[in-house]
Amino acid sequence: MRVAEDLLPLVDKLNKREKLRLMQFLASNLALAEVSPHPDWPLHYFDQTFGALRHDPIERPEQDAFEVREEII
Repeated sequence: MRVAEDLLPLVDKLNKREKLRLMQFLASNLALAEVSPHPDWPLHYFDQTFGALRHDPIERPEQDAFEVREEII
């Protein structure tokens, strides 16, 4: 049993105003939902490090030519 499959027929019966109220309710609950941090990364790690190198970007130097090797058969 999937919740979405069970709800779709019921949602189809709603008028536009009721659908809007449902969407607002779902959106507000989603915004309030607490997202658990990934256990492998410290809390706020990405918030604190994202864009840290924007003033000193990593540059890739020009690459040398590849050496020619014998073909493997």
